[in-house]
Order: sequence, then C-alpha cells, then structure tokens
Amino acid sequence: MKKRIATLCIIVWLLVGLPIVDAAWQETGRSGNWILDEHTHWKTDDASGWRAYEIAWNNTGFVNFTQWNFLTELWGYGRGSSLIDMDMEQRATFTLKDSNAVTTVELKVWYRYEKAGIFDLDDTNVKLFVNGTKEAYWKPDVTYGHPIIRVWFFQNQSNSNVLSVQMRVYKPDGSLVGGFDEYVTVGQSWFSQVNLFQEVHAWGYGWMEGIKGEEVIKTNVPGEGTEEEIPTGQRSLITDLINFVNGLWISIKEVMPQPIQDFMSFLEGITGIVWEVIWLTWSIVIGIAPMLLIIFGFYWLNVGLTALHEQSVDPLFEAVTRTYQMFASFANTVINIAKTIWGFIKFW
Repeated sequence: MKKRIATLCIIVWLLVGLPIVDAAWQETGRSGNWILDEHTHWKTDDASGWRAYEIAWNNTGFVNFTQWNFLTELWGYGRGSSLIDMDMEQRATFTLKDSNAVTTVELKVWYRYEKAGIFDLDDTNVKLFVNGTKEAYWKPDVTYGHPIIRVWFFQNQSNSNVLSVQMRVYKPDGSLVGGFDEYVTVGQSWFSQVNLFQEVHAWGYGWMEGIKGEEVIKTNVPGEGTEEEIPTGQRSLITDLINFVNGLWISIKEVMPQPIQDFMSFLEGITGIVWEVIWLTWSIVIGIAPMLLIIFGFYWLNVGLTALHEQSVDPLFEAVTRTYQMFASFANTVINIAKTIWGFIKFW
C-alpha cells in the first residue's frame, strides 16, 4: 500500500511539478509560402518580387504558470530591382495573455536586411508592450549582424503579483551587449491560467529565417531569470542624442496612418543608404589621407621650385586656381548627389 501511495505521489509530481518543454504548440494560421514552418524553425521562400508572409501558433491553458524562457535569432537576405526595394524584414512576436485577456504582454523582435549596391545592411531591435503600450525598447548603437536574443518571462518570487521580463542580447560570438529588465504588475490571479502565442510576419524582397530554441515552460514551481548584468559602457553625448532622435522618430511613426508610416520607412531606407555612402567615403578618405598629403606636398614643392626657377609667381597663382577648381568640383559632385536623392524623394 505504501509503495502504491509513493508511486502515485511521484506520478502527480511529474505531472504538475516538472517544467514543460516544447508543449503542444498548435499552428493557428498562415499566409505565403513557407519552406520551414515549425515554431522552433521557420523560413520563407526566396522571393524576387515583393511578398508578405505570416504564420502563427498558440500554446494555451497553462494552470499556475510561472515561467517561459527561450532564445531566438532572426536573419535573412534582401534583394530587389532598385535601391528602395532591396530589403526584407521580419517581426517575431511572443505574447502572454491571461485567460480573460485582461493583461497582454508582448515582446516583439524586428530584423531588417537591406541590399543596396555593394552594401549589406542589417538591423535588429526589441520592444516590450503591455496592453499595446510600449514599456521597453532596445536598439544597438552599432550593427551586430543578427544577434541572439534570450528572453525570460517569470513570476517574481519576491512579489507574486508581478511578471518579470528579462531580455539579453548577445553578439554572434556570444558576448553580451545589452538588454533590459522590466516588471509588469498583473495581479496574482493572472498566473492562474496563461495562454502563450507566437507569430512571425515577414515582408519584402528576398527570404527570411528564424529559430526559437532552449525553450522552457514551467508551472507550479518557482520561476527564475538570469543574473547577468547588462553592460553599461561609455556612451557619448552624440550617441545619446542619436538614440533620443531615433526613439522620438519611432514613437511618432507608430501613431501615424499607414501611408505616412510607409513614407517614413522609405525615408529611413534612403537615410540609411546615404549614411552608408558617407561612411564609406569618409573611411576611404581617412585611409588614403596620408598618401594624399604626401602627393599634395610634392605637388606644392614642385610648384615652389618651378616658381623659383622661373622667378615668377605665375606657377603659384596657377596652382591655387587648380586647387580651388578641384575642391569646387568635389563639392559640386556632392551637391548633385544630394539633389538626385532629393529628386527621388519628391518623385515618390
């Protein structure tokens, strides 16, 4: 009799006490052609023309929910027929709702890849929403390619009314670069039954792929997060200003009608291309600057010796004129490029 009771206790403990890993995720809808369509690994087909994709899953009915954690990584490739078309974007959304949908917590991971001539640009950012209101936002100061995002949702052990949300971002080499810690007051009853949702949206020219791994879902046992400290680093005033302007731009964009959002996205693409062109040009100039200075020095040395040999200032005046014409021509080229870009914007 004692053995039966012990066996029954073990079975009950196994049923309600152990973490649930990769439980019954069910697909709830899709659009577009997906080559891979698992909630742990998804991939679109390779589109030469603009296409949109969507796929969704849910995993519902977690009684006495305490934790959901996982890692995700998004990547892809953009292609197209013009500068403004060569991009592909995807957004992975991970959502928690109580059974009455009183409080909805969403973590959205955006990834964008843009192909513009010789440039390969990619960008990732992460946002946390509570009932549709943005509570936290992370965007890198520099591009890390496609970083690894680790996420922890868990019932706070110090305050059972709070859902703790931790997010950490790692470079592909595994080094921690950022993240956030947020605390959402949902009430203790919120945890009595929680439903989980996962959606992936992709659109543009090219293909997108993503994974979700190391997933753990717990009920009835205490949840836990990570103790890794978010690196602070030294931030410059310029970086803070750029981040402020970027955050303000995003906040304005989110409340605009869709046509204006599309136009603002177009401007973002153009600005990114212009910035990359400027950065590349500046890098080239810095790289060859020592050689240019040497050549320029020999040029003026030759001008000086010629003036002394001819005992005339005419070579000096001629050299000054040529130098002015060279810089004027360079400035005119930059202005023409700017006018061309502005012409594209006005035409659009």
